[in-house]
Amino acid sequence: MFIDNFPLQSGGGTVTVTESTTDSTSYELDSFAVDTNHSCHWIYQIQFGQAFRTGRIQACWNDGTDMTYDDFSTTDDQVGDSSDLVFSVVKDESDIKLMTASVDMWTIRYIRQQLL
Repeated sequence: MFIDNFPLQSGGGTVTVTESTTDSTSYELDSFAVDTNHSCHWIYQIQFGQAFRTGRIQACWNDGTDMTYDDFSTTDDQVGDSSDLVFSVVKDESDIKLMTASVDMWTIRYIRQQLL
């Protein structure tokens, strides 16, 4: 077995998303240059009152237009209902963006991890 030490780039923050900070479709939580790498993970925790959720979003893309992502998280009905908050990952010509749409006031904490 071969194990190598890979450089890791991290970023993150805390955002409170309210109805006044979102338009009818989405709110940009995080973005970075598309040519930085070809994959990314975000670890997150969200809270609204007594509703909590934690999870990991994984995304990968190529130099063309192909991209995929998935959100693996705790079950919504166990610690309040957080089903109103949905994440998406978008690739445009120059950036990868972590997006969300929200109608309530959610506090979102996240860490971005990328292997360089």
